[in-house]
Amino acid sequence: MICYFSLGSNLGDRLAYINKAIDRLAEEPGITILRRSAVLDSKAYGRTDQPDFLNCIIEVDNNYDAETTLEICLKLEKELGRSNRRERWSSREIDIDILFYGNRIVTLPHLKIPHPGIIHRKYLLEIMRDFCPDLLHPLTQKTMKELFGELS
Repeated sequence: MICYFSLGSNLGDRLAYINKAIDRLAEEPGITILRRSAVLDSKAYGRTDQPDFLNCIIEVDNNYDAETTLEICLKLEKELGRSNRRERWSSREIDIDILFYGNRIVTLPHLKIPHPGIIHRKYLLEIMRDFCPDLLHPLTQKTMKELFGELS
């Protein structure tokens, strides 16, 4: 299953955290990193009284179900020092979000895919527009390029 994850960091050596997270994901037997986007420096979203983020997107071939994928991401965040997962829009060493899980729609109390924030976050759509402009959002039926154009 082709999936897209976003990775972000705004504490410490931001690029090192992103690279460590990608390296660690690549060690998972059911995940193959296919490619990664450029890294974008962006203002914090939600709470702007914190350091800027570095963000990137990775495209992966993923053999895990959506819930196991989430568990892997949460475990990895914790391994890399993230301690405040429940505090919304807080500073963090690493943040890993599942943006897309193939063209599937997942609606669980603890997991929503496609990530509900993607259509509102210019920095994510900017990266997606450049990285995979023709990727179709399964709910809106619009491409990343179209969604970015609408938000701009």
